[in-house]
Amino acid sequence: IRTPQADLRLSQSSGSGMPIVMVHGSGSSRAVFARQFDSPLADAHRLIAFDLPGHGDSSDARDPAATYTITGLAQTTARLLDALNIGHAIIFGWSLGGHVAIELASFHHA
Repeated sequence: IRTPQADLRLSQSSGSGMPIVMVHGSGSSRAVFARQFDSPLADAHRLIAFDLPGHGDSSDARDPAATYTITGLAQTTARLLDALNIGHAIIFGWSLGGHVAIELASFHHA
């Protein structure tokens, strides 16, 4: 998924329930959520895990100073939600991803 901040790589389940967007921690990748994709949760919900800019298989940030902040990563997550046409979702953040989720909640309707 191309966003203004970076080209993001993601994994999705085929579940049709409320989307759950999983945001990983610093120095990690969407791979930390692999077990969730092998669970009944993946059938009940649309699971989405993505690599933050500069992590995993996503590209480096186009503007590192603006993107590699909590606000910048939350804006990146918001652009991902928009690109996937997700209006409402459960945002699950682990470590750094938790900070990103809290920041996202301050300005995005998801």
